[in-house]
Amino acid sequence: MPDATAFGLRVRCSEDGQDAVTLRYADGILNAAGTEVPTALGEDRKTLNLHVFLDKSVMEVFINDGIASVTRVDYPGEKDLGLSAFSENGNVTLKSLDVWQMKSIW
Repeated sequence: MPDATAFGLRVRCSEDGQDAVTLRYADGILNAAGTEVPTALGEDRKTLNLHVFLDKSVMEVFINDGIASVTRVDYPGEKDLGLSAFSENGNVTLKSLDVWQMKSIW
Protein backbone atom coordinates (compact mmCIF):
# COMPACT_ATOMS: atom_id res chain seq x y z
CA MET A 1 0.00 0.00 0.00
CA PRO A 2 1.31 3.50 -0.71
CA ASP A 3 2.70 5.18 2.39
CA ALA A 4 1.13 8.57 1.56
CA THR A 5 -1.92 9.52 3.57
CA ALA A 6 -3.56 10.88 0.40
CA PHE A 7 -2.78 11.20 -3.30
CA GLY A 8 -4.42 12.27 -6.50
CA LEU A 9 -4.61 14.44 -9.57
CA ARG A 10 -5.41 18.06 -10.21
CA VAL A 11 -6.90 18.61 -13.65
CA ARG A 12 -7.99 21.79 -15.42
CA CYS A 13 -5.36 23.68 -13.41
CA SER A 14 -5.01 27.41 -13.89
CA GLU A 15 -1.65 28.73 -15.04
CA ASP A 16 -0.84 30.07 -11.56
CA GLY A 17 -1.91 26.76 -9.94
CA GLN A 18 -4.53 28.41 -7.73
CA ASP A 19 -7.57 26.83 -9.38
CA ALA A 20 -8.05 23.17 -10.28
CA VAL A 21 -10.52 20.31 -10.30
CA THR A 22 -9.16 17.82 -7.76
CA LEU A 23 -9.36 14.03 -7.57
CA ARG A 24 -8.08 12.98 -4.12
CA TYR A 25 -7.89 9.47 -2.65
CA ALA A 26 -7.58 8.97 1.13
CA ASP A 27 -8.84 6.39 3.62
CA GLY A 28 -10.78 4.37 1.03
CA ILE A 29 -12.62 7.40 -0.38
CA LEU A 30 -12.11 9.03 -3.77
CA ASN A 31 -13.18 12.66 -3.65
CA ALA A 32 -13.87 13.76 -7.22
CA ALA A 33 -14.39 17.53 -7.12
CA GLY A 34 -16.55 17.26 -4.02
CA THR A 35 -18.32 13.96 -4.72
CA GLU A 36 -17.11 11.22 -2.38
CA VAL A 37 -17.09 7.61 -3.60
CA PRO A 38 -16.04 4.64 -1.42
CA THR A 39 -13.23 3.08 -3.45
CA ALA A 40 -11.08 0.06 -2.64
CA LEU A 41 -7.58 -0.19 -4.04
CA GLY A 42 -7.00 -2.96 -6.61
CA GLU A 43 -6.57 -6.63 -5.74
CA ASP A 44 -2.88 -6.05 -5.07
CA ARG A 45 -3.99 -3.40 -2.52
CA LYS A 46 -1.61 -0.93 -4.13
CA THR A 47 -3.29 0.25 -7.32
CA LEU A 48 -6.03 2.73 -8.09
CA ASN A 49 -7.04 2.74 -11.76
CA LEU A 50 -8.78 5.90 -13.01
CA HIS A 51 -10.00 6.82 -16.48
CA VAL A 52 -10.78 10.53 -16.52
CA PHE A 53 -12.59 12.20 -19.42
CA LEU A 54 -12.83 16.00 -19.57
CA ASP A 55 -14.46 18.47 -21.87
CA LYS A 56 -15.24 22.14 -21.31
CA SER A 57 -17.58 21.55 -18.39
CA VAL A 58 -18.03 17.81 -17.77
CA MET A 59 -15.66 15.43 -15.99
CA GLU A 60 -16.35 11.70 -15.99
CA VAL A 61 -14.24 9.41 -13.83
CA PHE A 62 -14.35 5.63 -14.18
CA ILE A 63 -12.85 3.92 -11.15
CA ASN A 64 -11.09 0.52 -11.23
CA ASP A 65 -12.28 -0.44 -14.71
CA GLY A 66 -15.80 0.89 -14.24
CA ILE A 67 -16.70 -0.66 -10.88
CA ALA A 68 -17.80 2.85 -9.92
CA SER A 69 -18.04 6.16 -11.72
CA VAL A 70 -18.56 9.86 -11.05
CA THR A 71 -19.82 12.61 -13.32
CA ARG A 72 -19.30 16.23 -12.33
CA VAL A 73 -20.14 19.49 -14.06
CA ASP A 74 -17.78 22.38 -13.40
CA TYR A 75 -16.93 25.54 -15.29
CA PRO A 76 -13.18 26.14 -15.01
CA GLY A 77 -11.53 28.94 -16.94
CA GLU A 78 -11.25 28.31 -20.66
CA LYS A 79 -7.44 28.45 -20.45
CA ASP A 80 -7.23 26.21 -17.36
CA LEU A 81 -5.63 23.19 -19.03
CA GLY A 82 -2.88 22.17 -16.59
CA LEU A 83 -2.47 18.77 -14.95
CA SER A 84 -0.51 17.72 -11.87
CA ALA A 85 -0.16 14.68 -9.61
CA PHE A 86 0.35 14.95 -5.85
CA SER A 87 0.83 12.96 -2.66
CA GLU A 88 0.44 14.05 0.94
CA ASN A 89 2.67 12.91 3.83
CA GLY A 90 4.48 10.19 1.93
CA ASN A 91 5.22 8.66 -1.43
CA VAL A 92 3.13 7.22 -4.21
CA THR A 93 4.16 5.91 -7.62
CA LEU A 94 2.32 7.10 -10.70
CA LYS A 95 2.56 4.01 -12.90
CA SER A 96 1.07 5.41 -16.08
CA LEU A 97 -0.50 8.59 -17.41
CA ASP A 98 -1.81 8.91 -20.94
CA VAL A 99 -3.32 12.13 -22.25
CA TRP A 100 -5.22 12.49 -25.51
CA GLN A 101 -6.71 15.61 -27.02
CA MET A 102 -10.17 15.00 -28.39
CA LYS A 103 -11.46 16.85 -31.43
CA SER A 104 -14.59 18.92 -31.24
CA ILE A 105 -17.84 17.39 -32.48
CA TRP A 106 -18.81 20.76 -33.94
